Amino acid sequence: MHMRKALLLESPSASNSLAPLLESVQFEVERPAKKAWGIEIAGANRARYDLVLVDLNMPHTSGAALIEQLREHSDVPVVFAVDGVRFKKHEKDLELLFARPSVDWVRTPIDDTEFRFRINRATARAPKAIGTWNVPELRSDVSGRLDATLVADYFGWTLTNLSRALGRSVQAVHKTPDAVAIQSYLEKLERTVLLGRRLVSADRPGFRKWLNTPSPDLDGEKPAELLLKQPEVVVQWLEDAALGHPA
Repeated sequence: MHMRKALLLESPSASNSLAPLLESVQFEVERPAKKAWGIEIAGANRARYDLVLVDLNMPHTSGAALIEQLREHSDVPVVFAVDGVRFKKHEKDLELLFARPSVDWVRTPIDDTEFRFRINRATARAPKAIGTWNVPELRSDVSGRLDATLVADYFGWTLTNLSRALGRSVQAVHKTPDAVAIQSYLEKLERTVLLGRRLVSADRPGFRKWLNTPSPDLDGEKPAELLLKQPEVVVQWLEDAALGHPA
């Protein structure tokens, strides 16, 4: 069964972690250190996670601050675990989030049946189509378009190799790395990064190792080599994997 990914924000010292409950409903759980929560929330889109679960019962943690961050940054389904007293405390802050169909809450102490219902309802209400996500570090700060020099660096390629794949001279690509004419090809590479972060590795070293490892699902070819010839083949493969379809 395809394992979905969940970002779990709870106290590192939680005696009754919510992780086993998430794992019981087929989620692969990531529990970042508290100091990384802001960064994780800012990047918590559907390219990386299928769900964000937040324990609002944590001591010494501002639930209001977490709610504000999620309101500003997250487009992924969110479920809050909270007792009745704290729910009333944060009810006003939660109003705007609850306007989203894919945001829900489950009362603590948690009943297993209700937990499954709330998680399934939140994720089912999320848009099914893949959104128009982007990778900011691959895009020009001036035009907002994908920049071939940044893409080549991310994938560990020379600009010459990428230019050849684009059907352009390296001089032309170097002069205008965000040209409109090359965006269609670069968008396939950006999509590969987005799906790769979710399915392979969220960090660049792990992503590059995958790029340069022969895959039996690609007839023994390395994803990096195939991306320079037929990027749509790699993108389709990753999309099928994200949807849980067999290769």
